[in-house]
Amino acid sequence: MRFIRNNSTDPTFNLAAEEYLLSNATGPICMLWRNEKAVIVGKNQDTLAEIDPACVKAHGIQVVRRMTGGGAVYHDLGNINFTMIEPDAGNFENYAHFTKDLIDFLVTLDIKAAFIGRNDVLVDGRKICGSAQCVKNGMVMHHGCILYEADLTMLVNVLKPDPRKLQSKGIASVTARVTNIREHMKHNMSSDDFLEAFARFISERHCCEERALTREEQGQIRRLADEKYATWEWTYGASPEWN
Repeated sequence: MRFIRNNSTDPTFNLAAEEYLLSNATGPICMLWRNEKAVIVGKNQDTLAEIDPACVKAHGIQVVRRMTGGGAVYHDLGNINFTMIEPDAGNFENYAHFTKDLIDFLVTLDIKAAFIGRNDVLVDGRKICGSAQCVKNGMVMHHGCILYEADLTMLVNVLKPDPRKLQSKGIASVTARVTNIREHMKHNMSSDDFLEAFARFISERHCCEERALTREEQGQIRRLADEKYATWEWTYGASPEWN
């Protein structure tokens, strides 16, 4: 497995990197990355229906559409994002398969996590990671957003989830449903340390070959980011029609 520590915090670059790697993968890949403040909306979502535009503008939050489905999520440097790409051997939509590394890693930190429902990882009944998938050319890409020490107040202010989704789960608010892993840690650990420890765990478990993005790869990813992920047409213009 190729392991990539992607040090970019530009959401347009990072989402373009996922598409580039998926399109060009010849074998398994794992990439860890983080974003500056951003809202990442699902491929099929109406962007304006998912965000508070005034909050986005006031706090300089980037809004970017990703290539997978699912709901909108808030990213900042307190989130750790992971991308897994591998040949489709019947694991497409098998979210438990791709989240096992995270759950087993948390055990090493004395945190008991569980895979619940279709695509959520929970600690003490509250969500610490959601994920999404897509498939292309026989390769599955799975990515997840881990809440380690994210700004949950900002998350609540900038996202506008459909109230019916919360009601259907019998939950009063977004904050009642999510939690940061750091709140459950017995020992103090920064998000940087958490990322490095998770990277070591994955590398040792999968005997990874660490290979950074080459200059050529970075150039092609940057081009894709500028021509697609950073454009109004992709993030807002691609929204479905609405009344």
